[in-house]
Amino acid sequence: MDRDIIAAQTAAALDILKVAAPDRIVTLGGECSASVVPFTYLTDRYGDDVAVIWIDAHPDITLPGDVYAGYHAMAVTACMGLGDSRIVKQLPARIEPPMS
Repeated sequence: MDRDIIAAQTAAALDILKVAAPDRIVTLGGECSASVVPFTYLTDRYGDDVAVIWIDAHPDITLPGDVYAGYHAMAVTACMGLGDSRIVKQLPARIEPPMS
């Protein structure tokens, strides 16, 4: 059930961004996954000219089934195109992790 809600909210947020077509986005409040749609939208818009610096008490790179549960804990993972396929396939782009 939570997955259905997240998928619906993802689609709704993307619909708003497609219509508004903003050059920048500011997100305030909410929890970590509130940044997934804006970050992937901006990555789609600007391609390789996007960098994400994630500062949080938790890495937010877990996957479904990991001990630290909840979509909020998967925000960075989702931005990288990993996780629940129903949700990540809706995202307009994926952010490639830096290679060292």
